[in-house]
Amino acid sequence: MSKRKKGTVEITEETKVTEMPENPEDIVLLPDDMELVGDHQNIQIDKNYVNVSFWKDALKRFRANRLAVVALIAILVIVALAVIGPNMNDHTYASMITDHANLPPRIPGLEKLGIFNGVERGTNVYEEKGLGDVYYWFGTDTLGRDLWTRTWTGTRVSLIIALFAALGDLIIGVSYGMISGFVGGKADIVMQRIIEILNGIPNLVIMTLMVMILSPGLVTIIIALLITGWIGMSRMVRGQAMKLKEEEYILASRTLGTPTRKIIVKDILPNIFGQIIVMTMFSIPGAIFAESFLAFVGLGLPQPRPSLGILISEGYKTLTIHPHMLVIPVLVLAILMLSFNLLADGLRDAVDPKMKDK
Repeated sequence: MSKRKKGTVEITEETKVTEMPENPEDIVLLPDDMELVGDHQNIQIDKNYVNVSFWKDALKRFRANRLAVVALIAILVIVALAVIGPNMNDHTYASMITDHANLPPRIPGLEKLGIFNGVERGTNVYEEKGLGDVYYWFGTDTLGRDLWTRTWTGTRVSLIIALFAALGDLIIGVSYGMISGFVGGKADIVMQRIIEILNGIPNLVIMTLMVMILSPGLVTIIIALLITGWIGMSRMVRGQAMKLKEEEYILASRTLGTPTRKIIVKDILPNIFGQIIVMTMFSIPGAIFAESFLAFVGLGLPQPRPSLGILISEGYKTLTIHPHMLVIPVLVLAILMLSFNLLADGLRDAVDPKMKDK
């Protein structure tokens, strides 16, 4: 046991822990009295992290979500086919060839593999009708119209309706919710009572009445969807605006005399922009389904203009005889709606800071 002395004070290993001299000046510390915890060669150094913006970080996390990326690719492919698909052959969505009615799908090249070869219930319908050199990629309907052209034309119509519904959510829903939540007071009370009245009437009833009062068409369906479609968006924006307007930086802006319009545009909207994008993505499949349902019950676009709902309604009548007329538009609709839902989930996970650690 080592002993060190200065004057009359004796320091041992026991006294270093249990006894302290009355005069601190009597303590002498030698170089070997203190030891570095751990290996001195493995001293931890603070890491320097690269400054990444919010949107770059969100993009990185979105790319890591494989389902969302696949959904985005599927949406882009369907949109591209909706744009160029109707122009890939000589048929139009209204052209009819009665001799070519009820033909199953037949695709060059794939027919040699035993799929899409024009065979239905064990019979090659094309050869039976003497149409050996004729190909319909999605087949034809009961009037001899090309289903490839009608399917992608109908998809285009459904996407246009969904686009306008999304724009309605952005313009009407965000504006209404922002005014109601940020202004508050009596204006908020009145505006919320109006929403409760509109929301108390079933959406189907409102859309049915609009289609019956106005002439059926694309504009009528869009107006019917815009009447109540923005309510969900406005409620979300209102809640976020009511929460953010009590933050200190908003109160500081008000104290400095910043106009309300500037506070909304520069301080509040950027903080809820991510939630707005997610809600918009969720509203698109809802609008597509609503249009398809209206068309299925006979309240859609007038003939011969197609939509996915009209094609499903027509194919449902011949399901047991010619299933391809129903299966093809149903698959396109299902892939489109599933892709938008997966994309919305991916965007929500990417822009929500709470999802970083999950």
